[in-house]
Amino acid sequence: MLANGDFELVSEGKPAYWEKFGGTMLASGDAAGGSYAGCLESDTASTKWLYQVVPVEGGAWYAATAQGRSIGPAEAMIRVSWYASGDGSGSQLDQSESNITTSTSWTALSTGPIQAPADAQSARVRLVIRPGGNATACFDDAVFARSSAPSQTPVPPAVQTTAPNVPGSTSTPRATATSRPPGAASTSRTGSQTTVVPVQPLVSGPLALRISEFMSDPPPSGRDGDFEWVELVNIGDEPIDLAGWQLSDGNAAVPLGAVVVPAGGYVVVHGPGASLPGDVLKVEVDQIGNGLGNTGDLLRLSARGGEVVDEVSFGDNAKVFDPAPSAPDAGQALGVMDPAADPASENWAITLRPTPGEPNIFPPKPSATAGAARPGTPETTAQGPDDRPTLFVQDDEDSGGSTAPWIVLGGLAGISAGIAGAALWPRIKKLRERFRKG
Repeated sequence: MLANGDFELVSEGKPAYWEKFGGTMLASGDAAGGSYAGCLESDTASTKWLYQVVPVEGGAWYAATAQGRSIGPAEAMIRVSWYASGDGSGSQLDQSESNITTSTSWTALSTGPIQAPADAQSARVRLVIRPGGNATACFDDAVFARSSAPSQTPVPPAVQTTAPNVPGSTSTPRATATSRPPGAASTSRTGSQTTVVPVQPLVSGPLALRISEFMSDPPPSGRDGDFEWVELVNIGDEPIDLAGWQLSDGNAAVPLGAVVVPAGGYVVVHGPGASLPGDVLKVEVDQIGNGLGNTGDLLRLSARGGEVVDEVSFGDNAKVFDPAPSAPDAGQALGVMDPAADPASENWAITLRPTPGEPNIFPPKPSATAGAARPGTPETTAQGPDDRPTLFVQDDEDSGGSTAPWIVLGGLAGISAGIAGAALWPRIKKLRERFRKG
């Protein structure tokens, strides 16, 4: 169910069809099998991952496997998160994890049979690195597929429990999982508007403060930095004092000062010329970082002590998300659809209108299909069994070069992720073997 799970399809030095959160994604020639593996380099201690979103059937059994290795102080593992949406957006219903490797040698990773929650419509399959600093994790031969239910010895109902999802656990997600964890943002639809608002406390501590909306290209003329603003929301169950906190762009950081954000509340960090409602909690700064780029930039929120709490990149900046959500046009704001959801580019969208200090409002979300094209990935279209891409094979001997064949994928931009993973690569591999033998 994964496209390019063997990482043999490479585009601009990166594995095609894979997205990432954090770090630097690249294709490596040091593979477990074939020519390439997918790697994620990290220079901070925050958890990062490569991922794909796939459709699932609620209550069905699946299994995820891969080869993994780590270079430097890091753990490599598989994590599968389940969602009630069809595109992996919103808060997760539950998650399951594989065993962990810290070895530099290729190691088999497996979740074992795991059951999708009854309400699940999609899963995010993540190849995770948990680094202790500068480190790299590499993965190869990643598979996510339907599985048989495990054979288990019946347990008396009085003692039957669900083991917690801990590293190395192959426990089954709870069948009674709700559509969102307590405290996650709720979504309501009014007319043509979809409103996302945090309704109950989710977690305690500084990790509860999230970047929720920003305007990087304000409409007034003059220096943009005077009018830019970034909204933060506290989805936690206790106030957060911003003393010692910093907000940075890709070039510089700005301190936020001793302002207390109440549980469930908002604060807007803004330049001196920004026009904001009078009753909004505000932090005025000279400018946000070095001023946000109109075509793309990153925002990073760091707690006292330097811990990165939340970050987002957008437009032509792929340092956090790759691909990143599109940069907003002048006067538009980019907002998070669910501040309690897993970090993902698909959780960000242009708002219906800017709402600094208030819940974000979005246009009606079109029905999405898991695995659909994202910015920066090959476009997908529905295809029948006869609409397969054409393979053109050219031997470099014809032009006096090496004898290795060039394989040109005619119509590659129009193939679906499923076809790429399930149908295209077996054909390419056969061609490769034929030319190697010949």
